[in-house]
Amino acid sequence: MRERGHTLSSKESSGLKSVLVVSHSYLPSETSAALQTISLVRKLPEAGWKPIVLTVGPRWQYLPTNKDSAGPGVTVIRTALWRPLVTPERLSGMLGALKPGKASRDPDSQGRPLRGRGAAGRSQAGEEPGGGRPDATPRPRDLSPRTRPSRSHVRPRRNVVASLRAAMNTLYWSLRPSDPNFLFPFFALFRGYGVAKRNRSEAVYSIGKPFSSLVAGHFLAKLLRLPHVIEFHDPWTLSVSYRGKGLAALLERMLERCIVTSARAVIAKTRAENALLREGHPTARGDFFTVPCGFDETSLPDPETVAPPKSAVDGVCRVVHTGSLPERRSPLPFLKAVSMLATNDPDLKDRLKLIFAGRIGTFEGLSLSEWCNRLGLSATLEFRGWVDRNELLGLMAEADVFLLIPDYGGQIPAKVYEYLWFGRRILVVDEAASQSAQLVERLGRGLFARSDDLDGIAETLRSLMTEARSEAPYTAGDEELRAFSSKGRANSVAEILDSVSS
Repeated sequence: MRERGHTLSSKESSGLKSVLVVSHSYLPSETSAALQTISLVRKLPEAGWKPIVLTVGPRWQYLPTNKDSAGPGVTVIRTALWRPLVTPERLSGMLGALKPGKASRDPDSQGRPLRGRGAAGRSQAGEEPGGGRPDATPRPRDLSPRTRPSRSHVRPRRNVVASLRAAMNTLYWSLRPSDPNFLFPFFALFRGYGVAKRNRSEAVYSIGKPFSSLVAGHFLAKLLRLPHVIEFHDPWTLSVSYRGKGLAALLERMLERCIVTSARAVIAKTRAENALLREGHPTARGDFFTVPCGFDETSLPDPETVAPPKSAVDGVCRVVHTGSLPERRSPLPFLKAVSMLATNDPDLKDRLKLIFAGRIGTFEGLSLSEWCNRLGLSATLEFRGWVDRNELLGLMAEADVFLLIPDYGGQIPAKVYEYLWFGRRILVVDEAASQSAQLVERLGRGLFARSDDLDGIAETLRSLMTEARSEAPYTAGDEELRAFSSKGRANSVAEILDSVSS
């Protein structure tokens, strides 16, 4: 399948060098990796490079709700894909057969009542194991040793079955790739080689995550004998969240080492991730660069149309968090600190509103709403759930303070740059001074508080609220942030491509 963006004029397209961009994540996906790729390739023609995006069909994209267009001068080539592990794992997950990192449970514990005497042996309908009603008179049975049925063979058989299932489970997860799209390189090689040849591409640029894109780009660059530039949207096997096991993890570490070692340039999102890649791959021959995620100014409103915070109208300070919150990024320290403030200042609940938009998990077994009930913050919390892009931008414009809970210290999420673009103050709650906290404080746009210091979080929030009431916010789209724009990012990538293709 071949798609084209708006055609450039012959004058505009003359002199553009062609680059094959290999990225599984692209339109119509709305994941962070896809949005970053979309904003980059749109601006590459202005920086002197004609991008040819090699990606998968819409049905294989995650969150395929983005209705945006490719943009002028962008050619999109889509491949098919097959994920052989998705359906079996979905079925096995329903049956409780495969649990990553855990042995399978006893067969009789998979949603069925145990067979035996007593309450543990009763079914959900209240029946006895024999099938009669609970109040029915049991039949007399001869339980003398001579006639009692022997069950000595049942337990060993169950133990053997459970052991075999546990061994198969361990073997499966030691062989299973961490990326379910691991067959993407085969499809990409089939389509990408001819496309790059016809367009006389001068470089291959691959973006991971998912990291099968890096593998595909590596082999395409080898076959085409072109320089390979790789961009890590997140670290791969060096990440603290990497979950590869056994032989699969060994193979993926070898693949990453081979890809990074042979690449002409390696791009990381933050200085910390850059250092991590340098230390993890000391034999790499290419150069290492840091190009931040940044924001896509074309997807943001005109700065002159951004209204002041809504507190200017009703006097209520709004603390806004956007995006998903899994259990590992717990907002509980922040909520407990707000509860402390409300206890000392009962009027605070009338002057503060907490707004969460996105997918929210459970924390220590309770939902966000249940925690707010426990902490007495039910009237203060407003949960929007998952909202579309336009509603999200309107919500961000209402904020006085943005709440940021980074995933891990070395990462700066893309939404941080959008927070900065809106000119609102940012409260970073993390275990240590993360890359996000350092960026926010270096630009003077917010404050950092440790997640294990509730008093510190409360005092920092109070300080930001006071500042928001007494001082006007920064101007949206401040020129100081130009380096973080998609145009600035494309210019940085174009310079790298120029250096490796000359």
